[in-house]
Amino acid sequence: MMKILLCFTTFLLIMGHMVGATVNVFGITGGGLYAQLFYEGTFLKSTISFCKVSGFECETLTTVQDHLLIPGRRFSMIDIKSKNQGMLYVLIRNLTINDAGLYRCKAGSEWSRDVRLHVANDSCCGGSVEQTAYLGGTVTLKRKCPAIHRIDPKWWMKVPNGYSQSVMSPIGDANNVGRFSLNGNSQECIFTQTHIHVSQQDEGVYLCGVRNSNFYVFFMEVHLHVKGVYWNATV
Repeated sequence: MMKILLCFTTFLLIMGHMVGATVNVFGITGGGLYAQLFYEGTFLKSTISFCKVSGFECETLTTVQDHLLIPGRRFSMIDIKSKNQGMLYVLIRNLTINDAGLYRCKAGSEWSRDVRLHVANDSCCGGSVEQTAYLGGTVTLKRKCPAIHRIDPKWWMKVPNGYSQSVMSPIGDANNVGRFSLNGNSQECIFTQTHIHVSQQDEGVYLCGVRNSNFYVFFMEVHLHVKGVYWNATV
């Protein structure tokens, strides 16, 4: 079985004030944002919510859920907690222009570092697609990326019931991990992931995107379905 890499950047949530300056993140309509945030202290004893700042208020968009990917919901968050620290996984899907703004996590009167999300229209990508693969075969997933992210490290992520797992490290011209390979063309802003020897466990939702300002911006969801007939497929 493929060894899955967990490679995410974390931010420390300090009680009562923000850590450092506001982080700026750039997404596109139809895409989304994924983040992992480390916390400790007061947050361990409080109900945590993810909210959008509006004036002097912060409107709650989601509290902790059982799963990160929830059909029909654009905002979700799960919490993996130990005795002295915890980790929040936050997902925003199907971005619109109106989603631009300032976001934070809060627990009572305490809050995290602010994130300012910028959202632009880009006809290259956005949204989700359905794709079929076949047991034992090969499937190639080819996607464009927005010009603003041309030189950013590219990623494919699979979203299981809990937190996201990266099936790839950032790519240069090519990167290979077990049954998966990832190739990029920075000039045309195209990157391609290839699965060989497809198994039933490969079925699920994949996010393709880039690392931007230490967050994970994605601009396409691929819902991969696996069937029991050998075939090779390219999309």
